[in-house]
Amino acid sequence: MTSHRPLPPRRRRPSGRSSHNKISRQGYVAHSPGTPQPMQRVRKRTSLHTSVAAESMTVLPTRRKKVRKLKKSSRWALMLQKVIAVSSLGIGTGLILSLPLITRPDPQATLSSSSQPVPLASQTTEMSFGGSSELENQLHFPLRQELSDLRTRLGELAGQYGKGPVGVFVLDFDTGDYASWNGTTEFMAASTIKLPLLFFFFQGVDQGKIALDEPLIMEPDLIVGEAGNMQFQAPGTTFSALETVTQMITISDNTATNMIVQRLGGQERVNQRLQQQGLTQTRLNNVLPDIEGTNITSPVDLANVLIDIEQEEGLSQRSRDRVLRILDNVVNDKLLPSGLGKGAAIAHKTGTIGKLLADAGMVDMPNGKRYLTVVMVERPYNDPAAKTLIQQISREVYDYFSTEATP
Repeated sequence: MTSHRPLPPRRRRPSGRSSHNKISRQGYVAHSPGTPQPMQRVRKRTSLHTSVAAESMTVLPTRRKKVRKLKKSSRWALMLQKVIAVSSLGIGTGLILSLPLITRPDPQATLSSSSQPVPLASQTTEMSFGGSSELENQLHFPLRQELSDLRTRLGELAGQYGKGPVGVFVLDFDTGDYASWNGTTEFMAASTIKLPLLFFFFQGVDQGKIALDEPLIMEPDLIVGEAGNMQFQAPGTTFSALETVTQMITISDNTATNMIVQRLGGQERVNQRLQQQGLTQTRLNNVLPDIEGTNITSPVDLANVLIDIEQEEGLSQRSRDRVLRILDNVVNDKLLPSGLGKGAAIAHKTGTIGKLLADAGMVDMPNGKRYLTVVMVERPYNDPAAKTLIQQISREVYDYFSTEATP
């Protein structure tokens, strides 16, 4: 990039706001027809015997009334009616005592049904815009308003693609206006996971914990295939820390990435740093190349890394400039860069595996506008339509901001 203007300081927002569903349980007891009801003076049941006695007291007046009406009846008929009344009393009492056991909900069943895990993007076809309050709490930048017309167009392009979930987040650095389509949805990270690693590396440099010229040894267990050239060097070869982190970004070298993860303290330490930085939807679950897509992130989390770089969050100006130069030199220019007009510059990081294609970058326009775009597309294995979609979205966003007045 050729020029970078300072932006308003990051607006701090309270974290940890969350809500939990509360489950209430109520017991219901249904009385069968003809079941005698307790007298008002019986206010408390202390035992099974007390309950039966109380219910017996409620039927005695009725039974005496029936006896007076049946004085002309035979003794056998009177005895038969008594037997029926007593039997009905026993059945009704048993039903009353057993119903609470029947109707009581199973707490384990209720808990399991209410605590199902939230599916990843690949497990749902629902498309959403993302609530503004959620974005305000998660984004490291003060938002002004959503660009509803741009958001609508992003949704149309995602719908036309129709081969998998699509996540997009766009932010105007000059105004705080934004557009989000599944912006807070988790996706497979692929090589976009290397973007926060670059940021953490240069934070370590500014803290005096890492020297740019210190040697890093390429140990045998760190050597992996897929992207990169360092894998073809002999085990035990040394590279400078700066060369290693540069290869990790510009050609997306996976061996270099594993070396940087080790230098940052290992996988668990990296995950701690991600949480501390507020990248709550990003997690390093596996070493690179992670073909299966177990590492995760979201469009908004990747946007936050770019925002933190732009605003020098924990970075010196010198380190920020070096980070941007590295991102300027990413070799793969077939995604977001393909949608930009003449004279535009972009600092970005791509991510590519068979099941996902992504690109996240900051754009400087000839009219002076500066914005960021993150696009993540899940796809059938190596489907080229995902590449076309990212190019279309990049062009749509660029054209949108091209029509605005120079700030």
